[in-house]
Amino acid sequence: MSKQQHEESLQVILPDFCRWQVLLTAVLMGEIVLLANALLHPQQMDWYQLGLSTLLIGALSILMISSLCWWRNWLNNFEGNRAWWVSWLLIVVSAVFYSWLGWMLLQRFGFSLPEVQQPGFSLRISLVVAMISAAMLRYLYIQQLWQQQTLSQTEARVQALQSRIRPHFLFNSLNSIVALIPEDPAKAEQATEDLADLFRSALRDTSIAGTLGDELEMVRKYLRIEHHRFGSRLQIDWQVDDLPTDARVPRLLLQPLVENAVAHGIEPSPNGGVVGISGACDGDFVVIVVNSPLTNSLPSRSGNQMAVANIRERLQYHYAGRASLSLNREEGQFQTILRFPYDAYSNS
Repeated sequence: MSKQQHEESLQVILPDFCRWQVLLTAVLMGEIVLLANALLHPQQMDWYQLGLSTLLIGALSILMISSLCWWRNWLNNFEGNRAWWVSWLLIVVSAVFYSWLGWMLLQRFGFSLPEVQQPGFSLRISLVVAMISAAMLRYLYIQQLWQQQTLSQTEARVQALQSRIRPHFLFNSLNSIVALIPEDPAKAEQATEDLADLFRSALRDTSIAGTLGDELEMVRKYLRIEHHRFGSRLQIDWQVDDLPTDARVPRLLLQPLVENAVAHGIEPSPNGGVVGISGACDGDFVVIVVNSPLTNSLPSRSGNQMAVANIRERLQYHYAGRASLSLNREEGQFQTILRFPYDAYSNS
């Protein structure tokens, strides 16, 4: 076994027992078993006993998951499967204790109980809890493992997407800079700095979010570089004064959309055109619209579809279905509409 495989085998994959979803899973599994038993043996349980048992199972589930939540840091010190065995044993011990405590409280408040002695009652409850908790922990283990694998794969894809700027853009930018050096060294120096800033942004840690203001500045630098290549063929219509520059966004979210607008709306056209960038807040959401001339080359080029798919994947990763990217074609314009929740950036 390699060192990496050994480390993976020792990796603790415990769910966050403090999450309400875990608590809900435990309560539901207990209630399902109770209801199934009542349906299979209706003559052995009346409505009073069913209600009392439901209350007891719910209370036991809450208390046991709360115990695991309380001990979560201690449980994380165990390696590999030991953490799961200790968690299971902790649940069983908690079931014995809380069932005994529940029995005493029910007697204290005068509730009528089934004809069974306290040790037998605790033993039955503990056996049922042991079986349910084993199934629940196995389910949570598989779910947690699947989530970690999915997260790792998604993070790897996002890393690749955010660090990706088309190679032809780099070559075209370098050619533009080389052409500018003898004509206008100052512009060539500015273009070199802009290109360096773009690639520096692309290589940053993708787990750290940026601001919309930073993204807009990156777009401005990108367009300055492209303006050196296209000249008067590329015109820009900025209408971004109403956008919140402090909005938290994934890095390099907007630049690929503007790059598509230039590549598919300006580059194929001999006369060029206008790329429009506008936006505003719509309630708790930020809406950004990128317009470009509609050309016949747009549907046939795969770059646009790939970039759109990449952006949508990143939106799903960062916003879990609360953001969207839509495409419209109307009145000779191709329109890209980006919508995501407004969350003010904070360094804390």
